[in-house]
Amino acid sequence: MRLSTAIFGHTEFGVRFFAPLFGLGTSLLVYWLAKRIYDARVAFWTVIVMSVTPIFNAGALLMTIDAPSIFFWAASLCTLWLALEKSPAFSWWWALTGLLTGLGFLCKMTNAAFFASAFLLIVMTARYRVELIGRGFWTMILAFVPFLIPFITWNSARGWPTTSHLAARGGLG
Repeated sequence: MRLSTAIFGHTEFGVRFFAPLFGLGTSLLVYWLAKRIYDARVAFWTVIVMSVTPIFNAGALLMTIDAPSIFFWAASLCTLWLALEKSPAFSWWWALTGLLTGLGFLCKMTNAAFFASAFLLIVMTARYRVELIGRGFWTMILAFVPFLIPFITWNSARGWPTTSHLAARGGLG
């Protein structure tokens, strides 16, 4: 939002400028991935169903943390798939997956759950289990680590408000 408001001013348009672009980008990424895994028909219907989902439409109109978060999650899925297609050979798609997940994490911390999803996919698919002892999976994790620095720095300087907020919301207080 800082970029779009710097260009278009502190207006409603300036704040929301990137929301439909993230929505379009997410749709294109999901289409590409579904077509790559299945076929164009499945990809088309996947995007149609996603597009009629109210929460997706809201994210494509209002600028919240969800629009870029979902975009980076979809981008991470695409690069993870490209990395897995090269398995068991090493691919720099692993590092890009870690970077994209890190960018998503800067938007919304739940993007870190992507690693749990990737881990489960790898563990549950016999063909990919070798990745857990290879360089790829761990390169992805290492590429993500620098994105923890802003989170840790900001929270430690302010008494960890994010963690206490989440603990209270989760009933862990």
